[in-house]
Amino acid sequence: MFDKDSPYTLFLILILLLLSTDKGSEAKLMLLKQLVDRTAYSLTSIHEGINSLQFGFKQKHEQTQR
Repeated sequence: MFDKDSPYTLFLILILLLLSTDKGSEAKLMLLKQLVDRTAYSLTSIHEGINSLQFGFKQKHEQTQR
């Protein structure tokens, strides 16, 4: 289940070691988390807008077919 020689595991260990030696790592991770959260919110808004636009086009098309 857990492969200790996996390159992903070794990479994760390296990242954790780097984070543990950097005093500002918590602030950097918080900034990264905020960036990811804002990006996710923006993408969700874009997705909802596209769905709304598609729904409007579909309704208009159905009205013209009658």
